[in-house]
Amino acid sequence: NVFDYIRDHLGYRIELQKLNMPAKLHASTENPLKLELTNRGFAPIFGNHPVYYVLINHAGKVTEFPVEANPQDWQPFSPSDSTYTPLLHTIETVIPLSDDFPKGTYQLGLWMPDGGKDLKYNARYAIR
Repeated sequence: NVFDYIRDHLGYRIELQKLNMPAKLHASTENPLKLELTNRGFAPIFGNHPVYYVLINHAGKVTEFPVEANPQDWQPFSPSDSTYTPLLHTIETVIPLSDDFPKGTYQLGLWMPDGGKDLKYNARYAIR
C-alpha cells in the first residue's frame, strides 16, 4: 500500500547501478574506477560526509582513497521532473597504488563517514 511505499523511501536510499574497474589493480599505475548510483529515496543526504573508496585486505587492514564527490548533490530526481525519473550520479576516480603496495586479494568498498574529526571512525555516524 502507499504507507509501505512511503516507509521504504523516506530519507535517502543509495543504490548501486554499475561499477567499472579493472579486473586487477596494479601498483605504480593508474587504476580507474567509475561507479554509478541512484538515490531511490525522497531526499538527498544531509550533513558533511566525505566519500572514500577503501581497499580491505584479508586481515581487515583498510586503505583509504579520498574521492571528489559531494553526496549532498545526489538528488533522487530533478525537482522540475514531473515523471520523477531517478537521476544517475557518477563517481569517477583513479586509485594510485605505490610500488610497495602489498599484493593480495582485497575487497573494494565505498565509505562515507561523518565529516567531523571526532566522528569519522564512528560507524554509527557513517552513511550505510
